[in-house]
Amino acid sequence: MNRFAASAIAVVGVLAGVAGIHAAGRILAAQQDAIAAATSIELDADTEELALRAAEGESGEETAEPDQADEAEASGEPPAGDDLQRVAPRAPLSDVDGAQSPEPGHQAWKSLRLFNPVAVSAGVIEAQGYRVALEGVDPVLVDDECTFEGRTWPCGARARTAFRSWLRARAVQCVVPAKPESESITTDCRIGNTDLSAWLVANGWARAAEGGDYAEAAEQARSAKKGIFGPPPVRVDAMPSPGTPEPLDLQGVDPAPADIPEPAAPPTANGIFPPAPPADIPQVTP
Repeated sequence: MNRFAASAIAVVGVLAGVAGIHAAGRILAAQQDAIAAATSIELDADTEELALRAAEGESGEETAEPDQADEAEASGEPPAGDDLQRVAPRAPLSDVDGAQSPEPGHQAWKSLRLFNPVAVSAGVIEAQGYRVALEGVDPVLVDDECTFEGRTWPCGARARTAFRSWLRARAVQCVVPAKPESESITTDCRIGNTDLSAWLVANGWARAAEGGDYAEAAEQARSAKKGIFGPPPVRVDAMPSPGTPEPLDLQGVDPAPADIPEPAAPPTANGIFPPAPPADIPQVTP
């Protein structure tokens, strides 16, 4: 075989390979188109089914029946067929667990610190526009008088003085409205952990309110004769009252002589006082 024939055979082989590759590419493209068309048909079918279901739901032709459990939950009744009983809630484990609801009218009140309080009486204070009557006590008014063993004394003024001395204008923490009111309010107040009402009753400077929490403390103060239940305070006069002076006891004291000689005159020179300077001192002439 000559060289020309071999070259011709190689060219024919290359052309045959290119034609085969081209034919395979067409076949592969046709298969991909067929797969895409089938997938599109399936997706269109699913979309159409979903659209039909949505249309049926909107038109109300098919509505799902509610579950019995859902109906029971909405009505608050146990499901039919279940042996359930509604019982009362358990008691709180401690006093902290069960919070007490505020009294009527106290919902908007809050704990507020009041500065420079002034005791109007033993049981009533004024501070920052608030006039507060301490809860749980019957205040002792300034003009009240008490009787102890037949003696009457102004216990109201003394109680206010004792309360002021104890307060010393310290800030008090009270549960009050957000803004001061024109009338006085009755509430609790504290200085630190000390309840003002409890201090007044325990020291006998206020009476416990009937049915309150301080009846026992008031009875102890009465038994101990504290404050208004005791004797009037001993008054000490700072300045003694003037009176007639008592005569002095001069027994044993020698009386002064009747005639006391006058002291002798100082010595003088030539009758001149003060004496002249000595003659031997040289005179300085200016």
